[in-house]
Formats: sequence, structure tokens, C-alpha cells
Amino acid sequence: DPIGDSSTKFTGTLDGNNKTISSLTIDRDASNYIGLFGYIDGSSAEISDLGLVGGAITGNGMVGSIVGRLNGGTLDNVYSTADVNADSNCVGGVVGYVNDGTVTDSYYSGAVTATYPGGGPPCASGNYAGGFAGYIRGETTISDSYSEGSVTTSGFSSVGGFAGIIRG
Repeated sequence: DPIGDSSTKFTGTLDGNNKTISSLTIDRDASNYIGLFGYIDGSSAEISDLGLVGGAITGNGMVGSIVGRLNGGTLDNVYSTADVNADSNCVGGVVGYVNDGTVTDSYYSGAVTATYPGGGPPCASGNYAGGFAGYIRGETTISDSYSEGSVTTSGFSSVGGFAGIIRG
């Protein structure tokens, strides 16, 4: 299970001490808020100095290898090479949906594969996929971060190498 979900959000801090997690597999193809962390909430929440190497993260919507949804909070010096697969919307290599968050010194180099067959809940009135983040909005700041992974989609309204869409 991801750490934190829409009813019990992660609000703490995790210093990964420059460690990696290898070959992590999360397979929740019918669930939203999927990643190592499903839902991070609050300006004091922080994940730092952590990497995912290999593995696969699979979910429905708001899917990212590190975080499904980052609502406030900070990601610092995180990276992932895990593949990300989703059957719905707001899909990104590192984070699926970020609102009012801060991301620094982070990267993605896996493969994002997303299919939007319709009928699922849209992510902020559309469906978005990106190599780093699917949906970026609000007072979000992203610096010194990049994506060199591939993005393959079907049925999406907005797709990008770094972000599916940026609003705000």
C-alpha cells in the first residue's frame, strides 16, 4: 500500500539519507493516489534524499512513482527509474498531481505509460500525463529538476515530456 491516501494523508517528513529502494512494485490499477506516497498534504510535509530504482508503479488516477498527489509540501533530491502505468489521469514519472508544492534537485528516467479510456473521474476537468508530473498547479515551484524518460499515452487531452499541463 502507498504511504498516505485521500483519507489519511502523509503530513510528516522522511529523510531517505541518500538510500535507494530497488524493484518496488505497487499494483493498484483500480485505485487513485498511487505512488510510494499516495497523498502528501501540508506545507511542513517533506520527502528528501531518496531514490527508486527499477520496479513498476501501477494505478488508476493521480499516479507517480514517488507521489500520487503532492498538496503543499516539498520533494528535495528525489529520483526514480521505476516505470509508471495508469488507466486514468494525472500521471507523472515522479508526481501525478502537484498543487502548491516545492520540488528541487529531482529527476525521472523511467517510462510513463497511460491510457484514458474515458468514463473515469477526470483530473481537474481533463486528463494529463507528463514525464515528470501530470498536472502542476497553484503556487508550485520546481527547480533544478528534469525528466529523460519516455511518455506513451492513448486518449489524453494534454501530454508533455516534463508536464502534461501547468496551471497557475
